[in-house]
Amino acid sequence: MKPMSGAQIFAVILLALTLPVFCVQAQGPISDSGQNIKDAPVQAASPEVRLGGGIGDPPPAGFTVLYMFTGVANEPDSGRDEATSINCTNFHSSTAVEVRVEVYGSNPGAPYAGNQTIASGATRTWSTQSITAYNDGLILPSVPLLFQGSGRVLVKEHSQVICNAQVLDADTDPPVYAVNLPIHDRFGRLVNKLTWSYLPLIHKD
Repeated sequence: MKPMSGAQIFAVILLALTLPVFCVQAQGPISDSGQNIKDAPVQAASPEVRLGGGIGDPPPAGFTVLYMFTGVANEPDSGRDEATSINCTNFHSSTAVEVRVEVYGSNPGAPYAGNQTIASGATRTWSTQSITAYNDGLILPSVPLLFQGSGRVLVKEHSQVICNAQVLDADTDPPVYAVNLPIHDRFGRLVNKLTWSYLPLIHKD
């Protein structure tokens, strides 16, 4: 076999370093070590301790932060009302779960929050005001005119829960518009983000 020239060797090395292979991030919350979290540990924290503002605060006792999102809006008095709705489904095979949704304004402050228990296989909805198109399980209390807000989903018994969040037209069915908000895990990483990794090329003669 004819030996490779220096240019050929360089080309092989360059190809090995730039060969893209798609890897899909595992669905659901991911730990710092990169492992899936099947049953998220409880994050115990004193209610007096503030680590940040809004969604950066420690969760209430017994709860774990599962998802976070930003872009929350609520406009109840415009004649063309705009709201934010959060839908969550419990995909555990047998165990119900208590889920808490918290919504914050653009500046740190007390959340507009509410809890619902979701049976195995069931779905529940939280909204910042009544939505014509949805059967709201819970209307978050006293949410004012709000733009550039944020929110988070917390769980108690287990973390086998999937959720989405969207800003939508509150007045019509079907809504005139509905915009999905990207969902992040409790470490701030996009859930189900398509990422790149690079693997070495194995050359066989």
